[in-house]
Amino acid sequence: MQRQMEQPEKILDNLFTTGFQERKTGKQVTFPKAKEKYAEYLLQKNWQEICGEHLAKYCCVQKIEGNNLIVGVANSLLANELFMMKGLFLKKINAQLAGNVIIKKINFQVSSKIKNQLQDFKDDEAEKEELITYNKPCSKCGVIVQSNNDLCDVCSREEKNILKYKIAELLKVQPWLKFEECQTYYKCDRIIFNAVKDNLQNTFFEKVRLNTADEFDCQMAVMFLTGKAPEEINDKIYENSLAYLRRNQSVFTSGIRLHGKK
Repeated sequence: MQRQMEQPEKILDNLFTTGFQERKTGKQVTFPKAKEKYAEYLLQKNWQEICGEHLAKYCCVQKIEGNNLIVGVANSLLANELFMMKGLFLKKINAQLAGNVIIKKINFQVSSKIKNQLQDFKDDEAEKEELITYNKPCSKCGVIVQSNNDLCDVCSREEKNILKYKIAELLKVQPWLKFEECQTYYKCDRIIFNAVKDNLQNTFFEKVRLNTADEFDCQMAVMFLTGKAPEEINDKIYENSLAYLRRNQSVFTSGIRLHGKK
């Protein structure tokens, strides 16, 4: 009984993996119609796994012609987007077919079937999207956020303070760092970077101006003022910078001159 139950499965597997062989010529006939239909069935069955639950709503397997797969899509814009991802699709599709059938080309065509299916729940989807956008949980604490932001106001301020601390610690190591260079370490906007840098450098400037700075404070102040690394600062630049800071009541990073009177 077991052998009789396995026989249809074996026949179907042979059809899928080896195809037919012509009696007269002995030539192997690849991808007969039955084989194409079976491949279509496998892809339709696993389509959600191939392209994801969300995308599966907007496209479907239409048919296989030889080594070409035709995929129906909701609109031409989606067809263009999926065309850019065809390499990934081919890998996933051929993986589902276990290498026995090779799809070499995918055509994405606008399908009235998909368009009609989407039309039925288009309004509902729009309402759900709006609710998700404006009534979604904070990605950090889970409280409902009534905006497009991923974080609530409290978590947003906390994240900003953490970012400011990280930038300050970075500038203590590399006081000469510019905004563009900071982006390789931490992504931030120019306003935050300038605020942190101004606050930090003015602390060292004030120590020098009040003659309360030790050697480390003086070195930091000079590097902030000149925007130069230690190896770029000679004795003359160092002394001129300190002299400039000591005689100025306030120092700004733009338009700085190290020589002459105020």
